[in-house]
Amino acid sequence: MPIAKASPTKEVSLGKEIPQIQSTDYNGIVVDLKHVPEKALISYSSGFPWKVDYYNQVVNSSNDLKALDPSQSKVYQQYKKIIDLELLVQDPLSESQDDKTKLMTVQGSAIVANAIVPEAGDMFIASVDNGKTGLFVINKTTRLSYFTESTFGVDYQLLGYTENTTDRVSDLEHKVVETLYYNKLHSVYNNSELLNSDEYITQKSLVEMYHYLVDYYFKQFWAHNYQQVTIPKQSFPIYDSFVDGFLHKILNTTDNYNFMTKRLPFTNYDCGLQQLTIFDILLNHQYNLFNKVKKYFGLASTAYFAGNALLLSISYSGLAYVVYPVMKSINPGVLENDPMTYWGYSFDGPLANMASALTNECAGLPLSEHHLHNELITYNSVRIADSILPITKPAFFQQTYIFSNDFYNQNEQNYSLLESLVTNAIKKKSINPKHLSIVCDDHYNWTEFDQFYYIPVLLYLIKNVLGPL
Repeated sequence: MPIAKASPTKEVSLGKEIPQIQSTDYNGIVVDLKHVPEKALISYSSGFPWKVDYYNQVVNSSNDLKALDPSQSKVYQQYKKIIDLELLVQDPLSESQDDKTKLMTVQGSAIVANAIVPEAGDMFIASVDNGKTGLFVINKTTRLSYFTESTFGVDYQLLGYTENTTDRVSDLEHKVVETLYYNKLHSVYNNSELLNSDEYITQKSLVEMYHYLVDYYFKQFWAHNYQQVTIPKQSFPIYDSFVDGFLHKILNTTDNYNFMTKRLPFTNYDCGLQQLTIFDILLNHQYNLFNKVKKYFGLASTAYFAGNALLLSISYSGLAYVVYPVMKSINPGVLENDPMTYWGYSFDGPLANMASALTNECAGLPLSEHHLHNELITYNSVRIADSILPITKPAFFQQTYIFSNDFYNQNEQNYSLLESLVTNAIKKKSINPKHLSIVCDDHYNWTEFDQFYYIPVLLYLIKNVLGPL
């Protein structure tokens, strides 16, 4: 005969209207653990994150704070379910026995983030270290600071395993009036860590889209003979060091095998390739420097970089041209308004101006596949609020680097949806995940040239919304 019963011997009284802080000798509900040793229950050390499905009581004039009561109507006892709420375990589960009744209790303590205000009588379901799932009740809560943003300490007690408490779990689920999802990274640029079902589904699709886009990008633009991504649909292999540097800042080496093995041509000795671009503004959120970025780019032959004998120099990479900013001096390696040449040598080769390259092939080297193929591309639009916006514009639209001249001149009424999201990211404003999802889904409609330049921006925006992946 077991020494403890699987059902409680009496109902836990938690009071009405306001939470009651129980005394330290409160024993509460007990359960027959069938001689499962302490170490087999859970092995969390202090401060270890523990994901749980948390049931937070809905308290108003009609609902009291009390432990789950199967006899109570759903009208008077309701819960908000928070899936994957993270508890930070302070004291792992431990067993204790009442000397008089010989009944066993299993309890622990943890810290709850400010996403919710825990109440005595709240419930949660979580896995324990013996492979089973337990049903727990909160029997004590403590606010850990007097500030608005605070964490809460909670003491909890194991009621039983869910396989033995199916009636209670079913009643608990029946009384759920709202289901939310916890994402602690969502509060970086947003106000809440809790997502509703639509937001959760959107963010889950963005996670899947992120991994898909990384694989698609390197499959589509990876040049094995150069161990590098190159601009597509061009007559010669062209390298954009600004895109490459941006990829190295936003991706992890484990995101894609090719990215892990790619070589990064050395270009640090050239001042032109160190100019401020929109990628720098994005990465550092430096909106105050927006007017300082270079927005006109052309092409420079890698042969003009041969003055430096570094083995990983771009001149020895096999690549034919590099994307280079158009400056007052047409000599790569020479700073604007600086009469001195860099590293003691000068270049005197032609620099293709993007404006002439797109309008007159004889005036320079073409960079845009729109010009090469005379393609007539139809770009989709979407209604946002009361406005109809193009989802994207052609890359190098109006002959400026990647984004349009309206974007660089901050004419917000003429932004595409993508340009609007990029501006919000620069200004550290929240990015609407649904709007980002619309842009991501539209990438199938873009040319390969558009994809080459816009997909890295999409990857950055996804990480901006979701946090590290």
